[in-house]
Amino acid sequence: MPLQSIKVELPPHNYFIYYLIKTSLGLIAAYTATQVSFNLREGYVELKGIVPQYFAKGLKELVSDVVGNVYGLRVNLTAGDVRRLSARRSGYVEGIKRGCIKRFAVDVDCILKSYAEWVNADPNLAIKELGRALSRFDNGYPQDPGSFSMLNPFLPEFVEGVRAFGATAGIRGSVLPGTALFRNMKIGIHTVFLGLLALRASRVFFDVNTGYTIHVLPSDHALINMDIRKLLGRDGEYVDIIGRLKALKNVTSDIVVLTYVSLIQSIDQEVEVFEILAGRNRWEIIGYGSRALHPLPRFISKLKGMGNRGEIALGKLRELIERALAGNKTEVAETVVRSIYQALSGVIGVGNACYSIARATYANDDEERHRILRLRHMDVYTICEALEDTLEELGV
Repeated sequence: MPLQSIKVELPPHNYFIYYLIKTSLGLIAAYTATQVSFNLREGYVELKGIVPQYFAKGLKELVSDVVGNVYGLRVNLTAGDVRRLSARRSGYVEGIKRGCIKRFAVDVDCILKSYAEWVNADPNLAIKELGRALSRFDNGYPQDPGSFSMLNPFLPEFVEGVRAFGATAGIRGSVLPGTALFRNMKIGIHTVFLGLLALRASRVFFDVNTGYTIHVLPSDHALINMDIRKLLGRDGEYVDIIGRLKALKNVTSDIVVLTYVSLIQSIDQEVEVFEILAGRNRWEIIGYGSRALHPLPRFISKLKGMGNRGEIALGKLRELIERALAGNKTEVAETVVRSIYQALSGVIGVGNACYSIARATYANDDEERHRILRLRHMDVYTICEALEDTLEELGV
């Protein structure tokens, strides 16, 4: 039996669904022993050398890991997305989603498992259908059966309504030229599966009271050069990140979140971090950025190169952010992180930065702050030394 291939045309880079689709394809390739070619600049991903039976078996194993919480956190879609997916559709589309659409919520894990079972029932047909459905992106995937309106979490809007990770439905002038209006974009069951798979695997934090969500997705560089399974959780440190972020209670700025992730994993340009408010009828991106904000990785490397005291200071910086956010001392984390970035960018001197860090942590009369935060004089001195060494290396 000849080997098969699938060529997927990706959505534009400025859509959030672009990150979801490419991440899912990377995961699928890793689990199905399939060759993958990421032609991201040209706008497509190709899976080659597909053995249908191995593909089906690997996809089932992947879904089992995802719903078993090896990667990410559980996702439920509500309100508007229930309406979009609940309309009856013919054939296998209806079979995949049957029983997964409740009155008030969409059971994401149910759809993932149903899709994997459908692929295993007839792998040859499933691969042909997947390739045909995603071969062309034009205001959605018009050849993907189902014809659903775009789901909210696939195209969240920036709160400013200008940057185009999601287009604002409404006033024509409120979106960038050439940007598709949100409600006009059509997708089908294969897009739904790939989008939900990556959404589920990449969610590392969710606050049920505020709808505040953090998604960690691989950068283009990481997707091509790294083992995506380790990046998202299996045998990697993102399991640790998930556990830590789940304990944090307060919403903070994206720069603190990015710094926190960077302090735990310091490989340059490893992931993209999206902070999203998941509402009942609308999702909004409130923060976005590369995990490694230049020149933070060099600063972290300097700390690691200082031996035991550098490792202690690095650990206490991580702990400071955790304890500050969990203990209602968010402003302390903001002050410390902002001071480090301002020093690294040359906005303020190292001396001023370290003075601000000291005043925010140990050099004040707030006993509760002393109890929660363990950064001390030697730690701040070590941080200052690492900042100076980093700036000297950068020639700032």
